[in-house]
Amino acid sequence: MREVERESELREHTTQETGGYVQAFVYRVPKKHHDAFARVEGQLADIFREHGILRAELYTLTPAKVFKGFASIAESVSAGPDEEVWLELDFYKDQRDRDEVVGRIGQDQRAGPLFGQVLTLCASGSTPLQGDFTRPSM
Repeated sequence: MREVERESELREHTTQETGGYVQAFVYRVPKKHHDAFARVEGQLADIFREHGILRAELYTLTPAKVFKGFASIAESVSAGPDEEVWLELDFYKDQRDRDEVVGRIGQDQRAGPLFGQVLTLCASGSTPLQGDFTRPSM
């Protein structure tokens, strides 16, 4: 019984720190735009934090062997040899919190031009991917 209580406490603590709602974005970015993309995303993350996001994280895809039966993310998004695949994870308490934070960001005049720069820095002809995820109840 104590083991179940411990798992429940850990899950609750994790949810409080990371939230129960995540927006994920996948970008194809030319390697030559690496520094500029990182800088603009950092500026946006600062704005998101000002408006209440729990956490924003940014990663670049690392070359690694893909497990048998799985597909490569880089191949799935058709990344070329001169491109990087970036993953952005934005954490919120829940969907309502996301809606409120994004609403405030939409009113922030600094954000629009930065969003435009993100799209401009992406690989020509690519469309960033977006997906919203809710932590499942267990």
